[in-house]
Amino acid sequence: MGYKPDVWWVPADRRLDMVAPGHDVPPALVVEVRSPGTWRFDVGRKKQVYESAGARELWLVDTPVSTVLVFRRSGPDSVAFDDDGELGPGATLASPLLVGFEIEVDDLFA
Repeated sequence: MGYKPDVWWVPADRRLDMVAPGHDVPPALVVEVRSPGTWRFDVGRKKQVYESAGARELWLVDTPVSTVLVFRRSGPDSVAFDDDGELGPGATLASPLLVGFEIEVDDLFA
């Protein structure tokens, strides 16, 4: 994939043996936290690379404005991120990939 996300998650059914040489399975969920030097790459080239590598969901955490940009595939057969949104104060961040997980955006930036 080429990039190292700030946080990534792979479901158990897609995990490799820990002694396997290398990791060629894209993470299902990728999280990038805004950094002044990399944000333009996060919303541009990195997003394209994660999408083409097969990541199912991408969260771009924009710390200066307390929002999370969410890009996801609407279904397992989707070839691209085709469902996106911006979550700000008062919203709840959740994912169909992480059953039972949710966090208030306000708490994320507290």
